[in-house]
Amino acid sequence: MNPTTRLSELAKIRATTATIVSVYLNTRWADEHQRDRVRVFLKGELRKAREAADLPGLRDDLAWIEGEGEALIAQARVPDAGGVALFACAALGLRELMPVRAPFADAFVVAPAPYLRPLAAAVATTESALVVFVDAESARLIPVRANGAGEEVELQSDVPGHHKRGGWAQLAQSRYQRHILDHRGRHFESVVEAVSQLLDGDGIRRLVLAGEREPLAAFRKHLDGARFELDGLLDRAEHGQPLEPPPAPWRKRLQQKLLGS
Repeated sequence: MNPTTRLSELAKIRATTATIVSVYLNTRWADEHQRDRVRVFLKGELRKAREAADLPGLRDDLAWIEGEGEALIAQARVPDAGGVALFACAALGLRELMPVRAPFADAFVVAPAPYLRPLAAAVATTESALVVFVDAESARLIPVRANGAGEEVELQSDVPGHHKRGGWAQLAQSRYQRHILDHRGRHFESVVEAVSQLLDGDGIRRLVLAGEREPLAAFRKHLDGARFELDGLLDRAEHGQPLEPPPAPWRKRLQQKLLGS
């Protein structure tokens, strides 16, 4: 679900006969000491909450928070997240874990309503984007929201491949090249149409391109006059990276690009 939409829904929740536990954990650690600090923080806050627990269901909520927190600290859950928000209220049937790309300051709040200030700040500062890996024959479209990468859309054109010249006359070669360019132009137009549909459907206004210089330059010409704003450019030609990079390096590089970290 879109984080902005879910944030709006959480803001409407109130518990009249119970409390809601809201926990924010930083899950982006530079070393084991930072991980240990999160573990100590969570353990201490759980102990204080249990000592003060006097409402039905609160101990069950704290047990769920403890289990999810331990899994997050062990990186058994959403290991790519920069921060995670947890919300629990047995009376309302609320058990929610929301990973985001940006790190959180650790927080633990028990109140009649969800504590949403850190989540709202993360959604506001971590803009959604559509990342487009494009070359002359294919494209991969990946929406990236505050809670991470969404479902990938892969496009494959029927652009004819290059052939050896052999004994072709110059005229035949020229006509063939025009044929190739015509097919590629239609491919790029189809990608622009798919990009527009995804942006309209998800409300994303930020576009990040990735690819080699030559096809990217051609593709950008087809973006002229489009309604969305071109935000940035990742040029894999400078780094010698393939169009389909390994998941971990790609995620790290994309995170650095979008978060500026």
